[in-house]
Amino acid sequence: MKFILTIFLLVMFSIVSESGFSSEQDSATGKFTLADSIRGRISPERAWWNVLRYDITVKPDYKSKTISGKNNIEFETVIEKHPLIIQIDLQEPMQIDSVFLNANIPLFFKRFGNAWYVAFPPDEDKKINSLLIYFHGEPQEAKYPPWDGGWVWSKDSLGNPWMSVACQGIGASVWYPCKDHQSDEPDKGASLTMIVPADLTGSFKRQIKIKGG
Repeated sequence: MKFILTIFLLVMFSIVSESGFSSEQDSATGKFTLADSIRGRISPERAWWNVLRYDITVKPDYKSKTISGKNNIEFETVIEKHPLIIQIDLQEPMQIDSVFLNANIPLFFKRFGNAWYVAFPPDEDKKINSLLIYFHGEPQEAKYPPWDGGWVWSKDSLGNPWMSVACQGIGASVWYPCKDHQSDEPDKGASLTMIVPADLTGSFKRQIKIKGG
């Protein structure tokens, strides 16, 4: 079964690479790119599922300017006859380590730029499912936050590490895997668990879990 899913995904990936999307324009070059289209388009691999909830855990490392974590994406099937592919967004140079369906079924996945295509089992017929995605990497650093998006690695007035994220414009997929499209916000909301050293404190506008490490 895994072999069949792998072949199916590779065929689909080839079709995606060669197909003619109605593209968006690259602001830097003035040209339309496939990557822009994949990000902005509500593709069949996006349209068949609706995000219900994100439960994100992240552990930042100030010295290496890297993060690692996981995101459990609860979703519902809204189109019964759908592609056996899910599109997940996570921008370069971030990496997905593994993907599990309903926490225990490993799934095959392949990257295409900032999009990741995950093979969905053909015999899974539940209405509500979840993807548990482990990720890591060195996220894009914001040069001029909040106008320029990414992670902020700085220090406060006392010389202590100061870390924050500015991703309103560039998109949340700059640092964690998600369905990065304005048309689909999580219906049941989201949680963020941040794992930080014992001598640091996490601060948020809303109530969010913080763990000292």
